[in-house]
Amino acid sequence: MKSRMIRPAVLAVLVLLLVSGSVPILAGASSAPDTRASEGYSDLVNYGTAWVPQYRNKFSAWRPMGWGIEAKVKAAGVGDQWVHIPIPLMSVEEGTFVKIAYVEFCAKSSNGAVTKPIRMHLRTDAGLFGDQAVVWAANNNRQCFGITLSPAVWRESLGVSVLVHFANTSDMMTFYKAWVHLVP
Repeated sequence: MKSRMIRPAVLAVLVLLLVSGSVPILAGASSAPDTRASEGYSDLVNYGTAWVPQYRNKFSAWRPMGWGIEAKVKAAGVGDQWVHIPIPLMSVEEGTFVKIAYVEFCAKSSNGAVTKPIRMHLRTDAGLFGDQAVVWAANNNRQCFGITLSPAVWRESLGVSVLVHFANTSDMMTFYKAWVHLVP
């Protein structure tokens, strides 16, 4: 009989200690998210499985994986191909226009010296508002590239377009996430 009363009491005390003690423990682990949140920053991410090719018929492989898309081109697709990803955007928060400060995408090439992203566009449904050549290291590592907008700009929607140069039909590109850093 005593064990029926003691077990729930002990469990309740342990849960209370865990909940009350987790805030200082988590805060001590990393203050970066708390600091950014208190300063009004927001980051929104779209998974790599949302990438779409401009011309699907130019690709021999367009394979969605849990982390992104693996892509190879057909002979007809060798050369430059556009791929696109929408990024969910919070354009107004609590009556304040939220501005785009930085946009980034991540990818990996099986032959980064010749098959690589070469240009990045930022788009809204109204048109192009950001355009930059991509600087890509000649290696096979996962790399990220972004555009900083200074001053930050307000837009009602956001899409990222990346022009990729495919040197041949055997090289593979893996497209990972794309994300946006927003400021008030």
